[in-house]
Amino acid sequence: GGDIRAESEVGRGSTFHFYIPLAQGKSCECIFDLATKKEISALKVLVVDDNESNREVISSLLAPYVAEVQLAENGDVGLAKAHSGEFNLFLLDAQMPVIDGFSLTEKLKASPTTTKTPIILLTSSGLRGEASRSKKMGIDGYLMKPISGTELLDAIRVVIRGSSIEPENRPLVTRHLLNEHNTKRRILLAEDDPINQLLARTLLEGEDFHVTVAASGDEVLKILAHETFTAILMDVQMPIMDGLQTTRAIRSQEKNTAQHIPILAITAHAMREDQNRCLEAGMDGYISKPIDKTVLFAELDRLVKSNIFVRNANGT
Repeated sequence: GGDIRAESEVGRGSTFHFYIPLAQGKSCECIFDLATKKEISALKVLVVDDNESNREVISSLLAPYVAEVQLAENGDVGLAKAHSGEFNLFLLDAQMPVIDGFSLTEKLKASPTTTKTPIILLTSSGLRGEASRSKKMGIDGYLMKPISGTELLDAIRVVIRGSSIEPENRPLVTRHLLNEHNTKRRILLAEDDPINQLLARTLLEGEDFHVTVAASGDEVLKILAHETFTAILMDVQMPIMDGLQTTRAIRSQEKNTAQHIPILAITAHAMREDQNRCLEAGMDGYISKPIDKTVLFAELDRLVKSNIFVRNANGT
């Protein structure tokens, strides 16, 4: 159990103290894909925030994943550190006294040594017009506090990947863009073999997809009851309830919803007869094992019929 107590003095007020024993939380590493972790592992990041607690929280979120995190308690110190080190990313608090995040951005953009370094602005206010102002100033990300580790790391990944795009064509990375982006790129992988699961996940996560794994047809149906996906990669040869049976069950359920989720068969057989069986069961396409990366993403692109593979000013 915990403990709570109070100290009170007439005319001065009360102070409350409490103690709650909590189990250690899981690191966000468990839900942060390995491909992205590798991608940002060499980053050197400068965090500028006048609030000590905020600096420490952000540092603790970043430290396990990036090469180095340096902290600055105000704009002047941040500017000096920015010019004395080669940073790959600046994380700036928007509401600092004297030199706020916008003013510091202007100074960083004006310097040849820091003008191209990506900037993410963190704000507690979310005032009207700030996002538009950020975009016009060349800021790459505009995020609200408090921010989770997953959201911050996800934003950094998108910002770093977008740094090769011309500034005028880059979308401003916001919480809304991240949510929209992640919703559009969710794949349900139905595969019972652990090695094949790992291989497929590595390919998909390397191309920015969020992957949920189901080891059986029954598990696929349970997941689909409360989650939505861009497409399903379905192993045909799963035991008990195979991919064909699972697909028939999905298509039967869809008759009452007017929905149709693309299903791409993964089969060890490339015979015409096997391909026909997949299509007759209600699958939309098929690829053979071992999975060819080019074929996989060409088929996904064809089935989903969207521009989720293009990173442009529309934030897709």
